[in-house]
Amino acid sequence: MVIKIEKYYNNLVLSPFRNDELIRNFVVPLEDARILKGKVVFKPYLYWKIKKFLINNNIEFESKVNEDFTLGIKTELKTELRDYQSKIFEEVVKNDFDSMIVLPTGAGKTIIALAIINHLKVKTLIIVPTIDLLKQWKSKIEEFLNLRKEDIGEYYMERKDLKDITITTYASVTTVHFVRQALDKFGLIIFDEVHHLASDRYIGIPKNFIAKFKIGLSATIDQKLIEDIGKEWFFKNVIQGTSLSELETKGHISSIEYIVRKVELTQTEKLVYGRVLKEIKMDFNGYRNKKRRKLIPPPSVMEALNVLRKISFLPTNKIRELEKIFLKHEESRIIVFTRHKNSALEIAKIFGLPLITSDIHPTEREIVLKAFRDGRVRILVSAEALDEGIDLPNIDVVIIVSGRTSNRQLVQRIGRALHTRKEKAIIYELVTKGTIDYKYYRKRHNTLI
Repeated sequence: MVIKIEKYYNNLVLSPFRNDELIRNFVVPLEDARILKGKVVFKPYLYWKIKKFLINNNIEFESKVNEDFTLGIKTELKTELRDYQSKIFEEVVKNDFDSMIVLPTGAGKTIIALAIINHLKVKTLIIVPTIDLLKQWKSKIEEFLNLRKEDIGEYYMERKDLKDITITTYASVTTVHFVRQALDKFGLIIFDEVHHLASDRYIGIPKNFIAKFKIGLSATIDQKLIEDIGKEWFFKNVIQGTSLSELETKGHISSIEYIVRKVELTQTEKLVYGRVLKEIKMDFNGYRNKKRRKLIPPPSVMEALNVLRKISFLPTNKIRELEKIFLKHEESRIIVFTRHKNSALEIAKIFGLPLITSDIHPTEREIVLKAFRDGRVRILVSAEALDEGIDLPNIDVVIIVSGRTSNRQLVQRIGRALHTRKEKAIIYELVTKGTIDYKYYRKRHNTLI
């Protein structure tokens, strides 16, 4: 009897199934393969492993899964790789195009990925975290692979267009509808801002496709996540690119002047901060879920914490420092980063500046970003909406008003000003002494500065 391999909803199925043909001789992860009414239903990423087993054991089978990933459009790389980019590309080739590339923002990870697409010439899926990045990738593909807009597919909430080269978002690629269409369509998958795969929501994405070639891109990544790659992320190796200092020395990115401005709370802010902190300690004392043995803050504590964050992340003296910096750099192109939307909104209102947050509609965001690129807008304020990957060249000054404890976020924000140029990039970081803002600052700088 001939065994068949075919699609089964958003999985693959092997049928008919006999114990002595597969399970007894071939071990697959139990959570990724199950027996169902005389069939073996398994995750698509196991396809090549199962097929190899059948061939090696002379088991006759017929596969209805697509294995032809030939790119139906002609690409041509319209740029040359820098020396360090070429070395990374060679490493990727040695590892059968199954690698994660870690390279600082502004060093050209996207160009390396486009060189890989051009070299392999297979149908490619590019996964990004935001619509802004999706549009940016499309523009880069048009420019550097010499393709037309209509050659490139976009798949997200408002558009669902699958083509030989398709760009989608992490949120879109988790849907059953997408997986059913795409599980055997692409030979190469590129995960931009690959650290998103570490989340519980996205960690299973690579299991949903049969693609042999997988590339992950990130500006920086935690050591723990690197160690977990072999367990969950399905990359054969991690390629650590050249450092910021080396790129700066060779003139590939801007030189950096990093200025930390530490400010004090006003007397009134100190009194309020101290009073609220005391209330939190009193309310929180002894409050514990005994079953889970985990601290669970009551609503009163959460409200008080929000007050502390508001005071420490955007005190009066940070506003005054912003005004001084704006006056000092009257001709410069500036991005202001905050931790929370309300801080960004307050800064935008005080200084009459355009605002970019996750709440802004993509069309409006693109209008504002285009005005910034064209020079009609000189200063932008963002609450974590421009941290990742957005290409805004010729930024002179980055001002970090507040941020997470994440070293990754800090590197990405600095990277907004690191494109090749003759001038020096200036990074300001505003920190409030004696508050949780200062603790956040110390944590994110532990491994960078």
